[in-house]
Amino acid sequence: MTSESLPYPVLITGASSGIGLALTHLHLSRGDHVIASSRHPDHSPLATLNDHNDRLRLIPSDLATAQGPASLAAATAGYTDHLSRVIHCAGVLHDSGHNRSPEKRLEDLCAENLEYSFRLNAWAPILLAQGLLPLLRQQPAVFAAISARVGSITDNHLGGWYSYRSSKAALNQLLRTFAVEARRRAPKLTVLALHP
Repeated sequence: MTSESLPYPVLITGASSGIGLALTHLHLSRGDHVIASSRHPDHSPLATLNDHNDRLRLIPSDLATAQGPASLAAATAGYTDHLSRVIHCAGVLHDSGHNRSPEKRLEDLCAENLEYSFRLNAWAPILLAQGLLPLLRQQPAVFAAISARVGSITDNHLGGWYSYRSSKAALNQLLRTFAVEARRRAPKLTVLALHP
C-alpha cells in the first residue's frame, strides 16, 4: 500500500473490531473515504470515529443472514458508483455468546455451527462480491477477503477446527473461481485471499 489516498471509497466489513477496525483506522489516517460495515456499528469503537470524521460512513449489516450481503451491496451503491477496495474482514472462529467454539474432535460437530461458519466465512464474501461487481468493474480495484492458513487442505497436519478450516477452504476456492472469471469480465479487478 502506498501512502497516497485512494480516489474512491474503501469498503471494510467486520470493521468494528480486530483487523477490520485496524484497517479502518489505517485508511482514515491516509485520508481515504471509508465505508465501514458491522452488525452494530453505532455500539462499537466505530461510533466514536464517526463523530469526528466526515470521511467515514457506517452501514449496519449482518452478513450471516441470507439478505445481508445484497443489502450491504445496495447500501454501498447508494453512496458511491465505484470502490477502490473491498476488504472483507467479517468472519467467525468462535462466538461464546452463541456457544460456538472451534471443534477439537468429530463429536463436537454441530450442523448449526457448521452452517453459520459457512454463511459468514465463505458465502457472505462471494455473495457480497456478486452484489458489488458493478462498483468494481470500470476502474482499477481490489476485492480482498481475510482467509486463513488453516484453510489449506495440504497444510492441515493437526486436524480439529472443522467448521473454520472447511469454511476458509471453501472461501479460497470461491475466490479463486471469482478471480478466473474476473479476468474476462473485470480485467482491472484484483481478487485476493489474505492470510493475516
